[in-house]
Amino acid sequence: AERTLLDLKKQLASSATALKQAKKMISSLRSEKKALKEKNDKLTGQNTQVLASLESTKQDALAISSSLNDIQTQSNKTKNDKDVMNIQLKDARKRLDESKEMLVRTKDDNAALRFDMREMKKERDELLEAKKVMATQLEQLRETTQPNAEMVRELSMKKREMSGQMA
Repeated sequence: AERTLLDLKKQLASSATALKQAKKMISSLRSEKKALKEKNDKLTGQNTQVLASLESTKQDALAISSSLNDIQTQSNKTKNDKDVMNIQLKDARKRLDESKEMLVRTKDDNAALRFDMREMKKERDELLEAKKVMATQLEQLRETTQPNAEMVRELSMKKREMSGQMA
């Protein structure tokens, strides 16, 4: 029985040591659990911050994407405007060339008209001069034909008189 008692004491001492070790281990585990809980809380806080940052980044990405779409739309509009302006520029250059050609033709036509006007003025001046000469000649003819007309009347009267005498 002493042996049993001794064995029981040994077991009790061993159990007490095991209990102390278990208490130390429990205390250590509690400390570790507390540290892990603090670490978990810290990580949860960081995770919340990361999620918030991620959400903000998503919003920024959406805003950037929207801005890029706006820029692309504006770029396309600018390209279309440039294409339209290039077409208008080509048309304007074509009209300018046509206007230059028309100006050259107009200058040529004006020069021809001025030449024709000079020629017509010369012809008019010649005709006016001829008219003056003819007017002078007509006046001279009138002066010379007036006495002839009187002579013709006198002769005509004499012819009647003579015809009357012969009858």
